[in-house]
Amino acid sequence: MKCNFHDQINSGIQENSHFLAVNYKNMKILDTLILFGSIGFLVIWVDQFIYKSVPFSDTYFWLMLGLGGIMLAMYRRGIQKLKDNQGKKK
Repeated sequence: MKCNFHDQINSGIQENSHFLAVNYKNMKILDTLILFGSIGFLVIWVDQFIYKSVPFSDTYFWLMLGLGGIMLAMYRRGIQKLKDNQGKKK
């Protein structure tokens, strides 16, 4: 039986995946938008706070949007993984 390189890579990713590993094949568009949108908010915060020397109290909003979005994306991923594991057990 001939096994190509991509099959070996995909099986290795599936066997060694953990909670923070991103599997783009199973991500929904909303999860992707939340994750990359929150990374964008963190980039805006870094730009405002570090490079433009805006006071922290004025940039706190961007930081909380970025961190909240990342936590929401992780929560949604955890719920999805629980649903997938319950489906495999049945």
